Amino acid sequence: MDRIFIEGIAHGGMGIGRINGKITFIHNALPEEIVFAEIIDDKKDFSIAKAVKFEKTSKHRVEPKCEYYEKCGGCDFQHIAYDYQLKLKADILRSIFKRIAKIDIGVDDIEVAASKDIFHYRRRVKFQCVGKRWGLFQKGSRKPVVVEHCKIADKAINEFISSNDCINKEIVLSDDNVVNKKESVLNLSDVVDNLYLIYEYGSFVQVNRDINLKMVKTIVDSIRQKKVNKVFDFFGGIGNLSIPLAAYGINVVSFDSSKSALDSFNRNTKRLKLTNTAKSIRKNLTKPFNIDIEPPDCVILDPPRAGAKSVIEYIDRSKPKYVLYVSCEPSTLARDLIILKDSYIIDKVTLFDMFPQTHHFETLVELKLD
Repeated sequence: MDRIFIEGIAHGGMGIGRINGKITFIHNALPEEIVFAEIIDDKKDFSIAKAVKFEKTSKHRVEPKCEYYEKCGGCDFQHIAYDYQLKLKADILRSIFKRIAKIDIGVDDIEVAASKDIFHYRRRVKFQCVGKRWGLFQKGSRKPVVVEHCKIADKAINEFISSNDCINKEIVLSDDNVVNKKESVLNLSDVVDNLYLIYEYGSFVQVNRDINLKMVKTIVDSIRQKKVNKVFDFFGGIGNLSIPLAAYGINVVSFDSSKSALDSFNRNTKRLKLTNTAKSIRKNLTKPFNIDIEPPDCVILDPPRAGAKSVIEYIDRSKPKYVLYVSCEPSTLARDLIILKDSYIIDKVTLFDMFPQTHHFETLVELKLD
């Protein structure tokens, strides 16, 4: 075993240290801890190790609440006090921006939106069936571990798995507390009075109700303050961002490749009598494209983890005055910002803690033309 001082935290939640000068990423290690670790994967430029004994532990280390934590791969930050989880995530975001995009974000320049609930917040969980029992993938493995409950899943989902055999692997909870019904409800009344969306089972929605509402409200308030007339919403899905904007009288065109999501979008705009302000276009946004519509004042994009290279190239060509980029993967966000940083300046960065007890988070970067 090697004795290692943990210098910092890496994207993915592992501690960073050195063995004989070689960068080593250590599972279950926190900054300023001194650990004894075993190397589990020795590569040319770095090693991966696992902490097995501690000479010095962090004051921010806590006892995990979940009995499956050491085996289950669903969480990787349960051993960290919540306030420190938020600090580490901000540190990770700054480090990635600096390393990949050569963008410096100051210590006090990231606004952090904490989650109201740090356990039992997930309204969608994908299980693995082990016979008729419920399972989740083990850490670093495609082999499932059987669980009786999940500490980050909504209590209604836990009640469902405790009284039902595993048949449907993905469990989705509607905002009206009904599990796995054909159509679900997304309540956005905190953003626009009495606004809710009905969407087909299987459509993408953010897993954390509280953080989604905070994120939507932040984006809607920001765009309303900018007094723009037209917005393009790329990867707009069921209208989580577009429809609240349309309800405030802003003209929105939503682009997505999912037929079911756009069907839900169109049904909601018709039901809410917003067809004059909200339009949808089905388009594959992963390939280079052109749009035969006059460019808008503002663009929103909320892409999957792979990022949005083709959309960023469109933005770079059309030069909207404002860009609001929502990302669940900071490395592809930083890569995409390289293309824009010569024309745009970063106005604001917000970290939304969509996924407490894990190293994952959502980032909103607000940009304006330089």
